Amino acid sequence: MCGDGKPISAETKKEKLRSSRFSADHETLGRRVWQWLRPVVGLGLLIFLLWRVDWREMVRIVGQASVGYVGLALLIELLNMVPKVLRWRALLISQGTREPFLRLLSIYFIGSFFSNFLPSDVGGDTMRMLRMAQITGRGADAISSVLVERLCGLLAVLLMGVVAVLSNWRLASAGGIGFLVLGMFILFILAIALLFGLQAVRDRVDYLPAPVSRNLTRRWLAWLMTKLGELYDSIYAFRGRWRALLVVLAFSLLFRLVSVCSLYVQSLALHVSISFIWLMMIISLISVVTAVPLSLNAIGIKEGAYVFFFGLAGIAAPQALALALLSRAVTLAVSLVGGMVYLLGV
Repeated sequence: MCGDGKPISAETKKEKLRSSRFSADHETLGRRVWQWLRPVVGLGLLIFLLWRVDWREMVRIVGQASVGYVGLALLIELLNMVPKVLRWRALLISQGTREPFLRLLSIYFIGSFFSNFLPSDVGGDTMRMLRMAQITGRGADAISSVLVERLCGLLAVLLMGVVAVLSNWRLASAGGIGFLVLGMFILFILAIALLFGLQAVRDRVDYLPAPVSRNLTRRWLAWLMTKLGELYDSIYAFRGRWRALLVVLAFSLLFRLVSVCSLYVQSLALHVSISFIWLMMIISLISVVTAVPLSLNAIGIKEGAYVFFFGLAGIAAPQALALALLSRAVTLAVSLVGGMVYLLGV
């Protein structure tokens, strides 16, 4: 029956079926194109960087790396998984989910392995969302815990950058990095304010008249809007959980500071001379840039960001690219632990 009470003809039903199949086919095609495009974009950027940078010099720098410092960086990155898991656990506890630390550590390691070694859209965050949804049966809460964890992580790294900028403004303003850090911090705060300000829009959508909703959306779109609404409600609920958010922010700051320490050790391994304050500012910018999912695991984007931002600090391109590749190699090595955990079924 139509909205006006008239029966739907067989031809109309066939047309709607063809239209829905056409939309589904286009969505599937678009997803496949994106799956292939992301690694192509990343590899293209990486090849472009190797073409523009003196790769022979870069190879020489990597060849002279200190094995002891690289080993220390690996140990630091391995231990740095602890604050990451603790901040996620704090968010889950605030939602009423209490999982053992070791179980969450196992899930986090496996997610890291998925992100770095599997060429698919099932990244580490997605895997963690799916696993927690299976455990708790609350999909919206599982997704929101990971998203809010990521947002707190970005806030922490930007706060770290702002502190570094304000502690030495003369140094920060020399290459323009200080203005970039402050600008990104302001944009991030505005984005968070906008996110929590959408509650008024969410309330109005709930009160749309039923006939209007039927005319504007199909059944699948209505289902999608319902799920998005549940997800937003789960995220918005954190607005009243300031104690948990402060704990998460504290662990995020600890994680970011330890990450800077790891990168500083890696710079020592490659004999790259750069101050700790510079690293704090640069890492805050690189973290924001690599959060944009334009390529698979930010391949090419991360390396390009290293060359650009370290260049503003006066570091030569071969040194910056060597440091970026060493950083990726350390991350890959640590994530191999997740592969072993996955195979052992721990």
